[in-house]
Amino acid sequence: MAINTKPMSQQNIAVSIKQVTVQQNTNLNSALLWQPENHKHAGQLSAFSKIMAEHINGKELPGKASHPLVNSVIRHDLKN
Repeated sequence: MAINTKPMSQQNIAVSIKQVTVQQNTNLNSALLWQPENHKHAGQLSAFSKIMAEHINGKELPGKASHPLVNSVIRHDLKN
């Protein structure tokens, strides 16, 4: 396997799970996500590409904070 003609090392990790615990979050219950009257139709939702563009371009505070980080990652990826 290679990226931009640079060979990649392949590593494997074996994981053994002995116990799984599922905890119910009270915030999920209070959000009433499972009630049909709270479901949105697909036409009411913003396109994923629009949401990502607004986030990366810094329309909201988290986007503004992450903008320098995203730019540095993109610059790094373009160089390699």
